Amino acid sequence: GVGFAALRAAIASAKQRQPKGYRQPLAYHPDVRRRIALMSAQLESARWLVRYAAWLLDMEGATPHALATFYKAKYVMGEAVTGATRSALEVGGGHAIFKGSVIERVFRDGATASIMFPPGDLRLCNLVFDAQIVALCRDAGVSELLTEDHDFARFPGFRSRRLQH
Repeated sequence: GVGFAALRAAIASAKQRQPKGYRQPLAYHPDVRRRIALMSAQLESARWLVRYAAWLLDMEGATPHALATFYKAKYVMGEAVTGATRSALEVGGGHAIFKGSVIERVFRDGATASIMFPPGDLRLCNLVFDAQIVALCRDAGVSELLTEDHDFARFPGFRSRRLQH
């Protein structure tokens, strides 16, 4: 998606850009090569985590463990895409920010990856935590929970009731 488009655009830009005073394009500079390698590694690892989460959902269904894995994968992918688009913009230099450039478009699209619903802080703090609570309850044979501020309705076969004051 957007992250790999940013990676391809950064590679193309690094191959084309040759700043004054340099004999070779930026693609030969060790720091640029490291940055592009890091972008590639982060995106590829996030892709494999998403694939694992999808496989787990196919095998187990919407279990708390599978949902927690999915939310973690969504978070990691969002962070990897945001980082890759930011790095592509830096590798692309000043011309990359101009309207109409490939890097400008992927940067704009990738900047929202980590805040698309559900946002990263909500995913990791609430949803993963709730999934772990449901998993512990199920392991203990509990199918209903009294709660003051959490909604466990998204977990099939598990009920929650609001605590009344």
